[in-house]
Amino acid sequence: MSTALEREPYSEIVGRTERNEERRAKAFELRKAGAGYRRIGRELGVSHDTAHKDVRKVLRRLIARTQESAEEARRLDLERLDAMLLALAPQIRDGRIGAITNGVKILERRAKMLGYDAPQQVQMAAVVAEVDTAEAARLRVREKLLRLFGGDGAGAQMPVLDITPVAPKLGEAGGNGHGHSPAGASTG
Repeated sequence: MSTALEREPYSEIVGRTERNEERRAKAFELRKAGAGYRRIGRELGVSHDTAHKDVRKVLRRLIARTQESAEEARRLDLERLDAMLLALAPQIRDGRIGAITNGVKILERRAKMLGYDAPQQVQMAAVVAEVDTAEAARLRVREKLLRLFGGDGAGAQMPVLDITPVAPKLGEAGGNGHGHSPAGASTG
């Protein structure tokens, strides 16, 4: 049983690869010019899916190159900063203010490049309490009593309880706090 590589001469494989790379480059240029994938496919004699894949492949390569270039530039800059800091080290050890100031600036730049000083996201939460009205509290107590004693709420099985909230009278504990009542109010 022979494989595809055994049946196809090397020169044809290389030629096909080169043609595919040329097609991808043309597809990318057409896309940069604003052409849609269907139009690119028609112009290059391939399906719109192939045109889309060609453009994506070129973009992935460009992104990879850009990332590699950026990483290389960052690495070189960090090496330069390290060399500068190393050159300042004797003067910093001697306590020279200018060298210390420059050393701090180098360290700040290094920290910025490495993302040490990136803003930190702080999550905050608030607890919101629901404030019951007196009527809502009275209904809740009534429902609990109904569940506790059973019944349909008609009063046949449930003891009679007055659960009406009562506010303290003025002048009593919890009243107006002055220890006296307004004119005409009963103090008990």
